[in-house]
Amino acid sequence: ETASIFNMDTRHGVQLVWIGGAIVVGFVIMLVDGKFFQTFSYPIYIVAVLLLVYVLVAGRVIAGSKSWFDLGFFRFQPSEVAKFATCLALASFLGSYNISLKNLRTRLIAMAFIVVPMMLILLQGDAGSALVFSSLFIVLESR
Repeated sequence: ETASIFNMDTRHGVQLVWIGGAIVVGFVIMLVDGKFFQTFSYPIYIVAVLLLVYVLVAGRVIAGSKSWFDLGFFRFQPSEVAKFATCLALASFLGSYNISLKNLRTRLIAMAFIVVPMMLILLQGDAGSALVFSSLFIVLESR
């Protein structure tokens, strides 16, 4: 008997649901006005950093890293939100009026946006996710 791809008892069935959910979220994000993201970029970043701090205290160890919240019906990794939030806050900061990456102060602030979540993720033992943040330094080198 062949299993249906929509069978929720199989790994591919669950993955199909997550893929569908991601597509829906992607469309919703595309429909939201860009001003919303510009307005709320810093609060979203702050919430993401707070989640990274909280997971160090109340997180669950999975695959050797304490970087997950177990909500019972699914697991949540705050570093995934932090990736999005950091990119959003960095873009908002660098897109501000009168910002130049030639200014040392500007570069240091931009680096802080990247380093803070990166270090919190390294403290969780998740070097792979922290490595993703290092790619954001490329943005700072392109003048």
